[in-house]
Amino acid sequence: MIPVGIDVEALSALAYGSPTPVNKTFYLRYRRATFWQAAQFCIDEDKRLASIDSEKQSDQLLLQLKYSSDGFYMAGTDLGREGSWIWINSNRRIVQPNWAVGQPDNVGNIENCLQINGAGSASWNDVDCNMINFYICEDNPKLPPLESKMLRRTALLTLVLCCSIFTASGDQQCGVRQDKTRSLITAGHNVQPGDYPWHAAIYQVLPLKHYICGGTLVGQSVVITSAHCVAVPGRRVARSIDELVVQLGKHLLNVRSDSEQEYGLSSIIDPVRYGKFVQPACLPTFSLANDRVVGTIVGWGYTEQSAVSNSLKAAGAPIVSQELCRSSNLGAFGGSLTEEMFCAGYRNGTNACNGDSGGGLFRNVRGSWFLLGIVSFTAAQEQDENRCSSTDYTAFVDVAKYKRWIRNNSDPSFGTPCSDLGQPAKVKKQYFVHNNKEVTFLEAWRLCQSYGHRLATVTSEEDNELLEKAIAKSSNPKGPWYIGGTDLGSEGNFLWISTNTPVGYLSGYLNYSPGQPDNAGGNENCLEIGRWGGVVWNDVPCDWRQRYICEYVSRW
Repeated sequence: MIPVGIDVEALSALAYGSPTPVNKTFYLRYRRATFWQAAQFCIDEDKRLASIDSEKQSDQLLLQLKYSSDGFYMAGTDLGREGSWIWINSNRRIVQPNWAVGQPDNVGNIENCLQINGAGSASWNDVDCNMINFYICEDNPKLPPLESKMLRRTALLTLVLCCSIFTASGDQQCGVRQDKTRSLITAGHNVQPGDYPWHAAIYQVLPLKHYICGGTLVGQSVVITSAHCVAVPGRRVARSIDELVVQLGKHLLNVRSDSEQEYGLSSIIDPVRYGKFVQPACLPTFSLANDRVVGTIVGWGYTEQSAVSNSLKAAGAPIVSQELCRSSNLGAFGGSLTEEMFCAGYRNGTNACNGDSGGGLFRNVRGSWFLLGIVSFTAAQEQDENRCSSTDYTAFVDVAKYKRWIRNNSDPSFGTPCSDLGQPAKVKKQYFVHNNKEVTFLEAWRLCQSYGHRLATVTSEEDNELLEKAIAKSSNPKGPWYIGGTDLGSEGNFLWISTNTPVGYLSGYLNYSPGQPDNAGGNENCLEIGRWGGVVWNDVPCDWRQRYICEYVSRW
């Protein structure tokens, strides 16, 4: 892991098909993914999977790969037609290849994606598109990058796992318990293992290992805690990365179990493995910290006996107004409580206490647990300034007000925070039927991107009805048309390339024609609709030329 709070280069806008400049900036991403996932991850950064269009660019990348022995995906593929290699980011034919001796060889008839090799050669070879690999992104050439900005520090500090973060749970639903245990008991009572699988323990390991703070896993690669938890005590500077480790899946603080995973901040280790005891919480899009809402605090804070609890505990904590919080203890909250914070808790002995710093306050919204706030500070005891008062409210950082900061400070090469689920925002989808040009599947995918749209997805009966209406109003209501489903990466496992999610994911919605998909001829890897009328799905070869349907999704 690495602590984040440094300069971050702003990202350029996404646009495909524009002229390629002589000079490029290449970004080596040490996050493992399949070819299609790599393409989507670059898009998520407002970049695109990298291509090489000149000898100068090749020399430039050679220098960047000089000290790397790894292989990286680039944007080259012959998925559309065997032996016809193109750059999918621009739909241009590869004209200056740098194949290694004997490559491409299409071993097993499944090697259809381009890998560039390090070790000072920068030579190419073809690999299976389903292979897990590092990848290289580039800035989109249409718009120049914006100026770099020094991002202000806040009460949050994100910890990014310095390892390969792709797992089979890449589309993991956030905020959902996987271990169905009994309901928790509030007021500071013990909880069951797996009740809060996103809670993390942060340890100082030098000179001796001991627990210092809690944290919250919000994605495959990001743990959020308070800045003071990873700062040198009494100073506003970060600790050495060798001094801290994070443990996930932990329930008993002083007992090691098989469900735990430990990550150092400086070492490259195995990826996070989601399971019953390790899951991410959701990040809210807008503040859910409303007055009188009762959240849940989780942690190993000090008990009534002034000792750190061995068992993870939870307590209910109603959110109160800032006015009430300040007036309850002007000395503690009068000058320290900012507009980016809120207060919560009781004043009856149930509260966050020493050792709960950095942990979260959570709220269950329609079945998903959201991280509302990070424990920041509370009042001290009159008898001992080093102990917290259990009869005062606790101040929390309002996570929603720092969400953009969290995302910007999470290095994309090591993953991004968990996608929001259960949000009340409504989604509006529009379909655009393109009848003026017949193209291959990959060309359709690229063209939709160039319009600021994406190749169509169909995830519900409502989508299906919208699609039927769009086709009926189009210039030619007789199919077929490409939509965005493909199993090019893994035979039989169709996914929507526009959203990088499996077909039928969450909703379970499928609309295949009877007997489909059948992979007739062994090369039908892309989805179409309308071949036999209506909007049922069928798999066809990806190099067939036909019309296509794009979509545009907005929130309102």
